[in-house]
Amino acid sequence: LTVIRKNGPIRLTELASCIGVGKPSVSRQIAFLESIGLVVKEADPLDGRAQTIRLTDEGEAKMHQVQDARRQVFRERLGEWPVEDLEALAAYMAKLNATYERDGFPRDGAS
Repeated sequence: LTVIRKNGPIRLTELASCIGVGKPSVSRQIAFLESIGLVVKEADPLDGRAQTIRLTDEGEAKMHQVQDARRQVFRERLGEWPVEDLEALAAYMAKLNATYERDGFPRDGAS
């Protein structure tokens, strides 16, 4: 869902490539997500023979809900840490992100 949200409407083959799994596996996952109303398939405006996948309004709302819950957990856990430890974590995270960017990976991963 994160990749779909970040990239907007995306073809199944491109989605599979982004997350590093086979098309059949992604196809099953998308079918499930479509069955519960989180994504929808639409005709690709650039190629009517192909389909793109996009989040529905419900899918977008679910993504906001998940992100809010993650942020709250981080606030709770990291709220106990001394400022010096938080600064060190931030420096290491910046270093890790720079390594990923250098190697051509997206910053936010593919969850």
